[in-house]
Amino acid sequence: MTKSLKDSSLPNISEDDDLRVRALQQLQILDTQPDPTIDGILKVVSEICGTEMAFVSLVDKDRQWLKSTVGLNRFESSRDIAICAHTINESKTFIIPDTHLDERFKNNPFVVDGIKIRFYAGVQLRTSAGYAIGTVCAVHHEPRSLSSKQLSALETLAKQIMMNLEHPRLIASMKQRETFIQNLLSMVPDQFSYLTPDYCYQFASPSHAKMYGRESAEIVGRPVEAIVGPERFAALKPRLDEAFFGISQDFQETINVQENGEQKLTYTWIHYYPDADENGKIIGVYSVHRDITQLKEIEMDALDKGLKLEEALHTVTRKEKLFRAIFDHSPIATAKFTEDLHMISCNEAYAKNLGYTREEMSGMSLLDYTLPQDVAATHSLAKSVPLTFTGTHRLEKQYRHKDGFLVLCLVTIKHIKVGDGKNVFLSIVEDITDIRRKEDQLRDTQAMLMASAKMASLGEMAGSIAHEINNPLAIINFKTDMIQRVLTDAPVKVEAIEAGLLEIKKTAKRIAKIVKGLRHFSRSSEGDPMEVVPFSSIMKETMELCDQKFRNSGIDISTSSLGDDSLECRPTQISQIIMNLLSNAFDAVSEREEPWIRVSVVAEESFLRIRVIDCGKGISSAIAERIMQPFYTTKDVGHGTGLGLSISNTVALSHKGRLYYELYEGHTSFVLDLPKVQPVAVKKISA
Repeated sequence: MTKSLKDSSLPNISEDDDLRVRALQQLQILDTQPDPTIDGILKVVSEICGTEMAFVSLVDKDRQWLKSTVGLNRFESSRDIAICAHTINESKTFIIPDTHLDERFKNNPFVVDGIKIRFYAGVQLRTSAGYAIGTVCAVHHEPRSLSSKQLSALETLAKQIMMNLEHPRLIASMKQRETFIQNLLSMVPDQFSYLTPDYCYQFASPSHAKMYGRESAEIVGRPVEAIVGPERFAALKPRLDEAFFGISQDFQETINVQENGEQKLTYTWIHYYPDADENGKIIGVYSVHRDITQLKEIEMDALDKGLKLEEALHTVTRKEKLFRAIFDHSPIATAKFTEDLHMISCNEAYAKNLGYTREEMSGMSLLDYTLPQDVAATHSLAKSVPLTFTGTHRLEKQYRHKDGFLVLCLVTIKHIKVGDGKNVFLSIVEDITDIRRKEDQLRDTQAMLMASAKMASLGEMAGSIAHEINNPLAIINFKTDMIQRVLTDAPVKVEAIEAGLLEIKKTAKRIAKIVKGLRHFSRSSEGDPMEVVPFSSIMKETMELCDQKFRNSGIDISTSSLGDDSLECRPTQISQIIMNLLSNAFDAVSEREEPWIRVSVVAEESFLRIRVIDCGKGISSAIAERIMQPFYTTKDVGHGTGLGLSISNTVALSHKGRLYYELYEGHTSFVLDLPKVQPVAVKKISA
């Protein structure tokens, strides 16, 4: 059945909706038959959430179509009235505890008639590319809520359904890629295979299988010994064992291969390359065979003429000289060490980094310029690298310069096993002392920018703050004049004097609070330690500074209950973030009719969520992507530095929090999440 929109709220259409619809259509699942697997998962959704109905909704360009349902028939409807069309625009699970209490949906056709939805919980179905193509929903005829476990289960089952929807396309893509690789390998003259640790074939290219007069399918899964024969396998096994131990193998041998039904003796170059997982464990070996018969024939011909040896010696000598020249004069500081950390050789750049000459460093130990506190760790690393690490190892380390000062270096260590089986360490060192110094300078510059941005915020509110102080000063002047008049009258009215002095004291406290807030906000806090502070005190001091500015401009500003939660923070920096968000909101709405700003404070389980919302209708995705970048601003020239949000974001991250933009109930909002101090549980001791 198809329903038309009457008086329900229209869902927003995102800027990338065309891409989202294309992603849905590429899956080719619209208007298809029910999927038993998805139907089964959906029944579990209904049972876990305790709802009468559940369905999988796919949101097309102009319609909503139900792929699977529980408790109702499959149908499609106009996208305009689909609650799921709202859900796909959300970043998290969309829950409506009671649709009759929600202004957006209380008049929706699916609420007032038809399936009469009162409770709705919808999880976005997101493709692997991130597009929300639809939802998994649990709905009920009565208002209700979901526990955190039910919500977690609903989101997990939605991911499972999305995997089932994408699975056929992924399988087709994998088959297409496999066919491509097979075709590619069939055109390469080299023979490829992949061997598992139990000496079995997991893959064999057609050319590799052809060597043994077989097809690839006849080889895959079978032991190498069964294909090459016991005698040849016995000869190959020591090489394979080395490869499975993590050592690449290169060697040549003569083997008999099948060619046109006949045995042919060929010279073959064989390379075994270990395949390791992310933990360095060897999980297989790549095998490459290359027919070098023709090259061998040329080589033997050259040897017969007495030319090969002379040419080989000349080439080796030339390459050795070239390598030595590159090593000696390279700007990259490089040294070689024995396994007991004595230097074999180093180049000029390495010696220069530490203030020595190459001659002075000859015969030195790495420990001679290692700091005493690092000696034990250096010994431990030298012992562990050859056993556990087949690649390179990088670390930052300080060395003692010949002149006594410390040099901070980025050290790259490579373990090499030389021809006699001994371990050698190749060490490449980069002096990063200057880099770290510049990073410190950058942090100082950032602190200065933060202070400048803070002063800019105060400057924008200077007029309002002056007005805020002038008002109580006028009251004090008036009351002192009144007391002077009372003192000249006879008899003296003590009650009137006491009342005037009380008003002066009260007004002076008001000025003191404003001055305290200014001093607190304007001071540098970069070196302050973290302290535990009630968030309500930070918020109140911040509002003292900017409240009058908003009131004078006719902006309705309000805050929710601040609660009694505390933060471990630098209060001045948190105040600066909130001041920046309020100032940005002021600039955004000051020219609007009936402008308003709301500050919402919600205590979640482990963090405090501070949300600054204004009456704006949101910002474009293009601006949202760049809004946290330094010097990016949408304000007119001279009205803003473009540093406020960037600095605020940096401060939030330094407090293990985050700052981000979010469209909230159709309005612009910026959210600051900060970890809150957890209350200490007090154990009761029984008598």
